[in-house]
Amino acid sequence: MEPLIKEDILNAVQKYEPRVTINSNDIFIEQNGRTVNIYLQYTIKETGEVNDLSLIHISEPTRH
Repeated sequence: MEPLIKEDILNAVQKYEPRVTINSNDIFIEQNGRTVNIYLQYTIKETGEVNDLSLIHISEPTRH
């Protein structure tokens, strides 16, 4: 599952944010129960500045 998530993130960044560069080694995914933490490191093309971004997703239980 992790390679698919990384591919989706890379495709979205390339499509919607042309001012930055990112590769799969810059994406770290950590799952703990229902929580998924995604840590990104990207470079601003114009300045070469490296930045970090953390994303957290908590899945809700499915109701039947």
